[in-house]
Amino acid sequence: MENIYKVNVSGKIYHIKHDILNKIPYFHEFLNSNEETCFVERSSMIFDYVLAREIDPLHPYPSKYFYELDFYGLPYEKKIYKVNVLGKIYHLKNEILMKIPYFVDVISKMNNSSVEIFVDRSPALFEQILAYVMYDDSPIDCSSEFKFYGIKYNWNYNRTDTKHIKDKVDKIDTIEIKLNGIEENIDKINEKLDNINSNDKKGHKCEYSHCDNLIDDDDDLKYCDNHSKCRHCSRDANRYDNYLCYYHQ
Repeated sequence: MENIYKVNVSGKIYHIKHDILNKIPYFHEFLNSNEETCFVERSSMIFDYVLAREIDPLHPYPSKYFYELDFYGLPYEKKIYKVNVLGKIYHLKNEILMKIPYFVDVISKMNNSSVEIFVDRSPALFEQILAYVMYDDSPIDCSSEFKFYGIKYNWNYNRTDTKHIKDKVDKIDTIEIKLNGIEENIDKINEKLDNINSNDKKGHKCEYSHCDNLIDDDDDLKYCDNHSKCRHCSRDANRYDNYLCYYHQ
C-alpha cells in the first residue's frame, strides 16, 4: 500500500500520496524524517493550486501566485506578456507586471498568457511607470497615471534630485527657441507678401464712394466696371441699379 502523508497548511489538513508530495522539493526533508504531520504556515487556498498543479500538469495555475511556487521550490516558466499601450508594444516579464496592481488584476482574469494586453493610455507616461517599478526612478508629475495603475506614490515630498526639473526646463527652452524661429519666418513671409501686394497694386482708385477697386493708369476711366455716374445727373451710380442714382431709380 502506498504511503499517505498528513500535511497541515495553516489548519487545513491534507492526506497526500508519497509520489505527489515527493514532486515538491519543500517536502523532501519531511519525507526523510519520522514526523507524522508536516505543518506549513502558508495560504491553504494557494496550496490547493500548487497541489492541483502537481497532480495534473495541465491544470491552469494563476500567474499572480508564482511567488508561492518559489516558496515550495517548484520550477516554472517565467512568463513574458505582450502589452500594447495605445499601439506601442512592450514585452514584459511577469515579475515586473506583478508590481503594478492594474496588471495583477488583468492577468488574474486571463485564461491564456499569450493574449495581448491592451491599455488605452499614454505610452510616454507608461514608461514613467515602468521606470519607477523597475529602477525606482523618480517620475515626473503624472499622478493620474499612478492612480490608474493602482500605484501609491507620494508627490508631496522634498526632492533633492533636480534632474527631472532641469530636463523639463531644457525642453521648455528648446520649444521657446523653435517658436521664436517660427515667428521670425512668419514675419519674413508677411514682409514678402506686403512687397508683392504693393507691387501688384498699380493704377488709381475708382471714384465711386467707398470703392477700393483699382483702374489701370493706361485706361482713361474714372470708374470701375461696377460703377459710373448716374445717367441723369452727376451722382454715383451702380450697374446693378442700371447706372441710376438713388434719386432717379
